Amino acid sequence: MKGEWYANLDKSSSASTDWFDLELGMMINGQRVNILPMLVRMLREQSTREQVQSALKSQESSFIYVPLDDGQLLPVPAEKIRFIAQTLIELHDADALTDEGKLRLSAWQSTQLVEIEAAMQAAQMRWFGDEQIRILGGKLKDFTKIEQIDPPQGLKCDLRSYQTQGLSWLQFLRQNNLNGILADDMGLGKTIQTLAHILMEFESGRMNLPTLVVAPTSLMTNWFTEAAKFASNLKVLVLHGNDRRDLFEQINNHHLILTTYPLLSRDKEQLLKHEYHMLVLDEAQVIKNPNTMAHRIVQQVQARHRLCLTGTPMENHLGELWSLFYFLMPGFLGDQKKFNQIFRFPIEKMGDEERRQNLARRVKPFMLRRTKQQVVSELPPKTEIVQNIELLPEQRALYESIRMTMHERVQQE
Repeated sequence: MKGEWYANLDKSSSASTDWFDLELGMMINGQRVNILPMLVRMLREQSTREQVQSALKSQESSFIYVPLDDGQLLPVPAEKIRFIAQTLIELHDADALTDEGKLRLSAWQSTQLVEIEAAMQAAQMRWFGDEQIRILGGKLKDFTKIEQIDPPQGLKCDLRSYQTQGLSWLQFLRQNNLNGILADDMGLGKTIQTLAHILMEFESGRMNLPTLVVAPTSLMTNWFTEAAKFASNLKVLVLHGNDRRDLFEQINNHHLILTTYPLLSRDKEQLLKHEYHMLVLDEAQVIKNPNTMAHRIVQQVQARHRLCLTGTPMENHLGELWSLFYFLMPGFLGDQKKFNQIFRFPIEKMGDEERRQNLARRVKPFMLRRTKQQVVSELPPKTEIVQNIELLPEQRALYESIRMTMHERVQQE
Protein backbone atom coordinates (compact mmCIF):
# COMPACT_ATOMS: atom_id res chain seq x y z
CA MET A 1 0.00 0.00 0.00
CA LYS A 2 1.55 3.27 -1.12
CA GLY A 3 0.63 6.80 -0.24
CA GLU A 4 2.02 10.18 0.70
CA TRP A 5 2.91 10.66 4.34
CA TYR A 6 1.77 13.81 6.14
CA ALA A 7 1.82 15.51 9.54
CA ASN A 8 -0.73 18.08 10.63
CA LEU A 9 -0.11 20.43 13.54
CA ASP A 10 -2.77 22.84 14.80
CA LYS A 11 -3.50 24.82 17.94
CA SER A 12 -5.75 22.89 20.26
CA SER A 13 -9.34 24.08 20.18
CA SER A 14 -10.14 22.75 23.64
CA ALA A 15 -7.00 23.82 25.50
CA SER A 16 -5.01 26.99 25.98
CA THR A 17 -2.95 28.45 23.14
CA ASP A 18 0.15 26.81 24.65
CA TRP A 19 -1.06 23.39 23.46
CA PHE A 20 -1.02 21.89 19.98
CA ASP A 21 -2.54 18.76 18.46
CA LEU A 22 -0.40 16.59 16.17
CA GLU A 23 -1.82 14.13 13.65
CA LEU A 24 0.38 11.73 11.69
CA GLY A 25 -0.69 9.52 8.83
CA MET A 26 -0.85 8.74 5.15
CA MET A 27 -2.84 10.05 2.20
CA ILE A 28 -4.68 7.00 0.81
CA ASN A 29 -7.01 7.44 -2.16
CA GLY A 30 -7.05 11.19 -1.53
CA GLN A 31 -8.07 10.78 2.11
CA ARG A 32 -5.99 11.40 5.23
CA VAL A 33 -5.66 8.26 7.37
CA ASN A 34 -4.45 9.04 10.89
CA ILE A 35 -2.37 6.09 12.16
CA LEU A 36 -1.89 7.32 15.75
CA PRO A 37 -4.99 5.56 17.21
CA MET A 38 -3.91 2.26 15.64
CA LEU A 39 -0.38 2.74 16.96
CA VAL A 40 -1.71 3.35 20.47
CA ARG A 41 -3.72 0.11 20.28
CA MET A 42 -0.54 -1.75 19.31
CA LEU A 43 1.34 -0.27 22.25
CA ARG A 44 -1.40 -1.35 24.68
CA GLU A 45 -1.10 -5.01 23.67
CA GLN A 46 1.99 -6.77 24.99
CA SER A 47 2.77 -8.81 21.84
CA THR A 48 2.51 -5.94 19.37
CA ARG A 49 4.11 -3.54 21.85
CA GLU A 50 7.27 -5.67 21.87
CA GLN A 51 7.24 -5.73 18.05
CA VAL A 52 7.08 -1.92 17.92
CA GLN A 53 9.84 -1.45 20.47
CA SER A 54 12.09 -3.98 18.72
CA ALA A 55 11.63 -2.24 15.35
CA LEU A 56 12.35 1.16 16.87
CA LYS A 57 15.61 -0.04 18.43
CA SER A 58 16.80 -1.83 15.31
CA GLN A 59 19.76 -0.22 13.56
CA GLU A 60 18.65 -1.67 10.23
CA SER A 61 15.71 -0.58 8.09
CA SER A 62 12.64 -2.13 9.69
CA PHE A 63 8.89 -1.86 9.38
CA ILE A 64 6.00 -1.73 11.82
CA TYR A 65 2.83 -3.29 10.38
CA VAL A 66 -0.07 -1.16 11.56
CA PRO A 67 -3.55 -2.74 11.24
CA LEU A 68 -6.07 -0.39 9.62
CA ASP A 69 -9.79 -0.32 10.36
CA ASP A 70 -10.56 -2.18 7.10
CA GLY A 71 -8.31 -5.10 8.08
CA GLN A 72 -5.37 -4.23 5.86
CA LEU A 73 -1.83 -3.95 7.25
CA LEU A 74 0.04 -0.73 6.60
CA PRO A 75 3.85 -1.21 6.52
CA VAL A 76 5.31 1.82 8.28
CA PRO A 77 9.08 2.47 8.15
CA ALA A 78 10.23 2.66 11.78
CA GLU A 79 12.36 5.76 11.17
CA LYS A 80 9.28 7.71 10.05
CA ILE A 81 7.48 7.33 13.35
CA ARG A 82 10.35 6.72 15.76
CA PHE A 83 9.90 9.90 17.79
CA ILE A 84 6.11 9.70 17.82
CA ALA A 85 6.19 6.07 18.94
CA GLN A 86 8.74 6.81 21.69
CA THR A 87 6.54 9.65 22.92
CA LEU A 88 3.52 7.37 22.96
CA ILE A 89 5.51 4.73 24.85
CA GLU A 90 6.17 7.35 27.52
CA LEU A 91 2.44 8.14 27.58
CA HIS A 92 0.97 4.66 27.07
CA ASP A 93 -2.24 5.19 28.98
CA ALA A 94 -5.84 5.97 28.10
CA ASP A 95 -5.13 9.69 27.86
CA ALA A 96 -2.24 9.45 25.40
CA LEU A 97 -4.42 10.81 22.58
CA THR A 98 -7.31 13.21 22.37
CA ASP A 99 -10.84 12.06 21.45
CA GLU A 100 -9.97 12.95 17.85
CA GLY A 101 -6.98 10.60 17.87
CA LYS A 102 -4.34 13.33 18.00
CA LEU A 103 -1.26 13.67 20.18
CA ARG A 104 -1.43 16.78 22.36
CA LEU A 105 1.87 18.59 22.80
CA SER A 106 2.69 21.71 24.78
CA ALA A 107 4.86 24.58 23.65
CA TRP A 108 7.42 23.14 26.11
CA GLN A 109 7.82 20.17 23.76
CA SER A 110 8.38 22.33 20.70
CA THR A 111 12.01 21.23 20.33
CA GLN A 112 10.86 17.66 19.84
CA LEU A 113 8.82 18.78 16.85
CA VAL A 114 12.06 19.82 15.18
CA GLU A 115 13.18 16.20 15.32
CA ILE A 116 9.87 15.06 13.83
CA GLU A 117 10.11 17.66 11.08
CA ALA A 118 13.70 16.74 10.21
CA ALA A 119 12.81 13.05 9.98
CA MET A 120 9.76 13.81 7.84
CA GLN A 121 11.66 16.07 5.46
CA ALA A 122 14.22 13.31 4.99
CA ALA A 123 11.35 10.93 4.19
CA GLN A 124 9.68 13.52 1.90
CA MET A 125 6.61 13.94 4.11
CA ARG A 126 4.28 16.91 3.92
CA TRP A 127 3.63 19.33 6.80
CA PHE A 128 0.28 21.00 7.30
CA GLY A 129 -1.02 23.38 9.92
CA ASP A 130 0.49 25.83 12.36
CA GLU A 131 4.00 27.21 11.83
CA GLN A 132 4.39 29.05 15.15
CA ILE A 133 5.40 26.16 17.38
CA ARG A 134 7.76 24.73 14.74
CA ILE A 135 9.55 28.07 14.49
CA LEU A 136 9.76 28.24 18.29
CA GLY A 137 11.18 24.74 18.42
CA GLY A 138 13.83 25.59 15.87
CA LYS A 139 14.99 28.60 17.89
CA LEU A 140 15.14 26.64 21.14
CA LYS A 141 17.03 23.78 19.56
CA ASP A 142 19.66 26.07 18.07
CA PHE A 143 20.61 28.82 20.53
CA THR A 144 22.32 30.82 17.77
CA LYS A 145 18.89 31.49 16.30
CA ILE A 146 17.86 33.41 19.42
CA GLU A 147 18.22 37.11 18.74
CA GLN A 148 21.03 38.67 20.75
CA ILE A 149 19.80 41.80 22.53
CA ASP A 150 21.50 44.84 24.00
CA PRO A 151 21.56 45.16 27.79
CA PRO A 152 19.08 47.61 29.37
CA GLN A 153 20.12 51.26 29.39
CA GLY A 154 19.93 51.55 33.17
CA LEU A 155 22.34 48.69 33.84
CA LYS A 156 25.44 50.22 35.38
CA CYS A 157 28.00 47.65 34.31
CA ASP A 158 29.26 45.95 31.17
CA LEU A 159 28.10 42.39 30.63
CA ARG A 160 30.54 39.81 29.33
CA SER A 161 29.64 38.06 26.09
CA TYR A 162 28.28 34.92 27.76
CA GLN A 163 26.26 37.07 30.17
CA THR A 164 24.67 38.95 27.26
CA GLN A 165 23.90 35.55 25.76
CA GLY A 166 22.29 34.53 29.05
CA LEU A 167 20.20 37.72 29.11
CA SER A 168 19.06 37.06 25.53
CA TRP A 169 18.05 33.51 26.52
CA LEU A 170 16.08 34.78 29.51
CA GLN A 171 14.30 37.33 27.35
CA PHE A 172 13.53 34.68 24.75
CA LEU A 173 11.93 32.43 27.37
CA ARG A 174 9.85 35.33 28.67
CA GLN A 175 8.77 36.30 25.16
CA ASN A 176 7.44 32.78 24.54
CA ASN A 177 5.89 32.24 28.00
CA LEU A 178 8.49 29.62 28.91
CA ASN A 179 10.41 29.15 32.15
CA GLY A 180 13.88 27.82 32.82
CA ILE A 181 16.96 27.25 34.96
CA LEU A 182 20.03 29.48 34.75
CA ALA A 183 22.60 26.96 35.97
CA ASP A 184 25.95 28.69 35.42
CA ASP A 185 28.86 27.79 37.68
CA MET A 186 29.22 29.80 40.86
CA GLY A 187 31.02 33.07 40.19
CA LEU A 188 29.84 33.55 36.60
CA GLY A 189 27.25 36.19 37.48
CA LYS A 190 23.83 34.58 37.69
CA THR A 191 22.66 37.49 39.87
CA ILE A 192 23.77 40.23 37.46
CA GLN A 193 22.23 38.41 34.49
CA THR A 194 18.96 38.14 36.39
CA LEU A 195 19.06 41.80 37.47
CA ALA A 196 19.63 42.79 33.83
CA HIS A 197 16.64 40.64 32.86
CA ILE A 198 14.43 42.26 35.53
CA LEU A 199 15.62 45.74 34.56
CA MET A 200 14.85 44.99 30.91
CA GLU A 201 11.31 44.08 31.88
CA PHE A 202 11.00 47.28 33.93
CA GLU A 203 12.31 49.57 31.19
CA SER A 204 10.03 47.97 28.58
CA GLY A 205 6.95 48.71 30.70
CA ARG A 206 6.00 45.02 30.87
CA MET A 207 6.75 44.79 34.58
CA ASN A 208 3.66 46.48 35.98
CA LEU A 209 3.76 44.05 38.90
CA PRO A 210 6.67 43.51 41.32
CA THR A 211 9.22 40.72 40.93
CA LEU A 212 9.70 38.42 43.92
CA VAL A 213 13.12 36.92 44.62
CA VAL A 214 13.44 34.14 47.20
CA ALA A 215 16.99 33.39 48.34
CA PRO A 216 18.92 31.96 51.30
CA THR A 217 19.27 34.37 54.21
CA SER A 218 23.01 34.69 53.59
CA LEU A 219 22.36 36.20 50.13
CA MET A 220 19.96 38.98 51.14
CA THR A 221 22.74 41.53 51.52
CA ASN A 222 24.31 40.52 48.20
CA TRP A 223 21.03 40.93 46.30
CA PHE A 224 20.33 44.31 47.90
CA THR A 225 23.80 45.73 47.32
CA GLU A 226 24.08 44.47 43.72
CA ALA A 227 20.63 45.83 42.86
CA ALA A 228 21.56 49.21 44.36
CA LYS A 229 24.91 49.24 42.54
CA PHE A 230 23.95 47.93 39.09
CA ALA A 231 20.18 48.49 38.77
CA SER A 232 19.53 51.55 40.89
CA ASN A 233 16.36 52.43 38.96
CA LEU A 234 14.64 49.51 40.66
CA LYS A 235 12.95 50.21 44.00
CA VAL A 236 13.96 47.34 46.27
CA LEU A 237 12.04 46.11 49.33
CA VAL A 238 13.75 43.66 51.70
CA LEU A 239 11.29 41.57 53.71
CA HIS A 240 13.64 40.41 56.41
CA GLY A 241 14.03 41.06 60.11
CA ASN A 242 11.56 41.62 62.93
CA ASP A 243 10.19 44.86 61.47
CA ARG A 244 9.21 43.34 58.11
CA ARG A 245 5.54 43.05 59.14
CA ASP A 246 5.23 46.79 58.73
CA LEU A 247 6.49 46.52 55.14
CA PHE A 248 4.03 44.08 53.58
CA GLU A 249 1.63 46.84 52.58
CA GLN A 250 4.42 48.43 50.54
CA ILE A 251 4.96 45.44 48.24
CA ASN A 252 3.03 46.91 45.31
CA ASN A 253 4.98 50.18 45.61
CA HIS A 254 8.30 48.48 44.80
CA HIS A 255 9.79 46.75 41.79
CA LEU A 256 11.96 44.11 43.43
CA ILE A 257 10.87 42.21 46.56
CA LEU A 258 13.49 40.18 48.43
CA THR A 259 12.66 37.47 50.96
CA THR A 260 14.20 34.24 52.28
CA TYR A 261 13.27 30.56 52.22
CA PRO A 262 12.98 30.28 56.05
CA LEU A 263 10.45 33.15 56.09
CA LEU A 264 8.16 31.69 53.42
CA SER A 265 6.05 29.70 55.87
CA ARG A 266 5.80 32.59 58.33
CA ASP A 267 4.89 35.18 55.67
CA LYS A 268 2.88 32.88 53.41
CA GLU A 269 -0.43 34.67 53.92
CA GLN A 270 1.00 38.09 53.10
CA LEU A 271 3.09 36.96 50.11
CA LEU A 272 0.27 35.00 48.49
CA LYS A 273 -2.03 38.03 48.59
CA HIS A 274 -0.13 39.54 45.68
CA GLU A 275 0.53 38.69 42.04
CA TYR A 276 4.02 39.08 40.62
CA HIS A 277 5.52 39.68 37.22
CA MET A 278 8.30 37.22 37.93
CA LEU A 279 9.21 34.73 40.65
CA VAL A 280 12.94 34.01 40.97
CA LEU A 281 14.35 31.27 43.19
CA ASP A 282 18.05 31.76 43.95
CA GLU A 283 19.97 28.66 45.05
CA ALA A 284 16.87 26.83 43.83
CA GLN A 285 18.23 23.46 44.95
CA VAL A 286 16.59 24.37 48.27
CA ILE A 287 13.30 23.12 46.80
CA LYS A 288 14.77 19.86 45.43
CA ASN A 289 12.44 17.96 47.76
CA PRO A 290 8.87 18.53 46.48
CA ASN A 291 7.42 17.62 49.86
CA THR A 292 8.99 20.53 51.73
CA MET A 293 6.96 23.51 52.89
CA ALA A 294 9.10 25.87 50.79
CA HIS A 295 8.31 23.97 47.59
CA ARG A 296 4.59 23.88 48.35
CA ILE A 297 4.44 27.61 49.03
CA VAL A 298 6.41 28.78 45.96
CA GLN A 299 4.18 26.53 43.87
CA GLN A 300 1.21 28.62 45.01
CA VAL A 301 2.73 32.01 44.18
CA GLN A 302 0.94 33.65 41.25
CA ALA A 303 3.57 34.89 38.79
CA ARG A 304 3.64 35.41 35.02
CA HIS A 305 7.16 34.01 34.69
CA ARG A 306 9.32 31.70 36.81
CA LEU A 307 13.08 31.32 36.96
CA CYS A 308 15.47 29.11 38.94
CA LEU A 309 19.08 30.04 39.65
CA THR A 310 21.40 27.25 40.76
CA GLY A 311 24.88 26.01 40.02
CA THR A 312 23.80 22.52 41.15
CA PRO A 313 20.47 21.64 39.49
CA MET A 314 21.04 18.02 40.51
CA GLU A 315 23.20 16.89 43.44
CA ASN A 316 22.05 13.39 44.39
CA HIS A 317 19.46 11.96 42.00
CA LEU A 318 17.21 12.82 39.05
CA GLY A 319 14.22 13.39 41.31
CA GLU A 320 15.77 16.74 42.25
CA LEU A 321 15.74 17.84 38.62
CA TRP A 322 12.10 16.76 38.33
CA SER A 323 11.27 18.87 41.40
CA LEU A 324 12.72 22.04 39.83
CA PHE A 325 10.85 21.52 36.58
CA TYR A 326 7.66 20.71 38.45
CA PHE A 327 7.91 24.19 39.96
CA LEU A 328 8.75 25.79 36.62
CA MET A 329 6.44 23.91 34.24
CA PRO A 330 4.15 21.37 35.94
CA GLY A 331 3.52 18.41 33.66
CA PHE A 332 6.58 19.00 31.47
CA LEU A 333 8.25 15.84 32.82
CA GLY A 334 5.00 14.13 33.80
CA ASP A 335 4.00 13.40 37.37
CA GLN A 336 6.59 12.08 39.80
CA LYS A 337 5.50 8.45 39.49
CA LYS A 338 5.60 8.51 35.68
CA PHE A 339 8.98 10.31 35.68
CA ASN A 340 10.47 7.68 38.00
CA GLN A 341 9.11 4.90 35.82
CA ILE A 342 10.16 6.34 32.47
CA PHE A 343 13.41 8.12 33.32
CA ARG A 344 14.81 7.98 36.84
CA PHE A 345 14.80 4.24 37.56
CA PRO A 346 15.89 3.10 34.06
CA ILE A 347 18.73 5.66 34.05
CA GLU A 348 19.92 5.33 37.65
CA LYS A 349 19.36 1.61 38.24
CA MET A 350 19.78 0.10 34.76
CA GLY A 351 22.11 2.59 33.12
CA ASP A 352 19.73 3.14 30.19
CA GLU A 353 21.75 5.46 27.96
CA GLU A 354 18.93 6.03 25.46
CA ARG A 355 16.58 7.27 28.18
CA ARG A 356 19.35 9.47 29.57
CA GLN A 357 19.85 11.07 26.18
CA ASN A 358 16.09 11.53 25.74
CA LEU A 359 15.85 13.30 29.09
CA ALA A 360 18.90 15.47 28.40
CA ARG A 361 17.48 16.47 25.03
CA ARG A 362 14.12 17.33 26.58
CA VAL A 363 15.44 19.63 29.32
CA LYS A 364 18.33 21.18 27.36
CA PRO A 365 16.42 24.16 25.89
CA PHE A 366 15.18 25.17 29.34
CA MET A 367 18.44 24.91 31.28
CA LEU A 368 21.39 27.15 30.40
CA ARG A 369 24.65 26.06 31.99
CA ARG A 370 28.15 27.41 31.36
CA THR A 371 31.18 26.22 33.31
CA LYS A 372 34.20 28.35 34.16
CA GLN A 373 36.28 26.28 31.75
CA GLN A 374 33.91 27.17 28.90
CA VAL A 375 34.12 30.94 29.44
CA VAL A 376 37.61 31.23 30.94
CA SER A 377 38.75 33.48 28.08
CA GLU A 378 36.18 36.09 29.13
CA LEU A 379 36.99 36.04 32.83
CA PRO A 380 39.34 38.64 34.36
CA PRO A 381 42.77 37.58 35.69
CA LYS A 382 42.71 35.83 39.03
CA THR A 383 43.16 38.26 41.91
CA GLU A 384 44.80 37.12 45.16
CA ILE A 385 44.63 39.23 48.30
CA VAL A 386 46.84 38.23 51.22
CA GLN A 387 45.68 39.62 54.53
CA ASN A 388 47.42 38.90 57.85
CA ILE A 389 45.15 38.57 60.87
CA GLU A 390 46.45 38.46 64.43
CA LEU A 391 44.79 35.80 66.55
CA LEU A 392 43.12 36.69 69.81
CA PRO A 393 44.48 34.94 72.96
CA GLU A 394 41.60 32.43 73.01
CA GLN A 395 42.05 31.69 69.30
CA ARG A 396 45.82 31.31 69.71
CA ALA A 397 45.35 28.82 72.56
CA LEU A 398 42.88 26.75 70.52
CA TYR A 399 45.16 26.77 67.48
CA GLU A 400 48.17 25.69 69.57
CA SER A 401 46.28 22.80 71.19
CA ILE A 402 45.18 21.51 67.76
CA ARG A 403 48.70 21.93 66.38
CA MET A 404 50.26 19.95 69.22
CA THR A 405 47.70 17.15 68.89
CA MET A 406 48.25 16.80 65.16
CA HIS A 407 52.04 16.99 65.66
CA GLU A 408 51.91 13.99 68.03
CA ARG A 409 49.76 11.99 65.58
CA VAL A 410 52.21 12.66 62.74
CA GLN A 411 55.15 11.59 64.91
CA GLN A 412 53.35 8.35 65.86
CA GLU A 413 52.72 7.53 62.23
